[in-house]
Amino acid sequence: MTYTGTLAAAAVKVAASLGVHATDPVILADGANVIVYLSPAPVVAKVAASTPAVRPDNAAWLQRELDVVRFLADPGRPGDGAEPGGPAGGPPR
Repeated sequence: MTYTGTLAAAAVKVAASLGVHATDPVILADGANVIVYLSPAPVVAKVAASTPAVRPDNAAWLQRELDVVRFLADPGRPGDGAEPGGPAGGPPR
């Protein structure tokens, strides 16, 4: 299995531990981060592939990532006036 495949498998395993059923993961991007669509669930995972190698304080960096996601996931956050269908005509929310 490739390194990217290993990271995708890790995303599937973590998702399963959280009750997300992903039987057909699709790698959307492979770079500093591996982005995995956890199909058929409507979930996309971001796996930090090189963060430990390029960030001197990777724990703080990863915590910031979690803080941003938690903020964006809050349905009551101010300024969330996005139209149905997603931003710029993207996929539905």
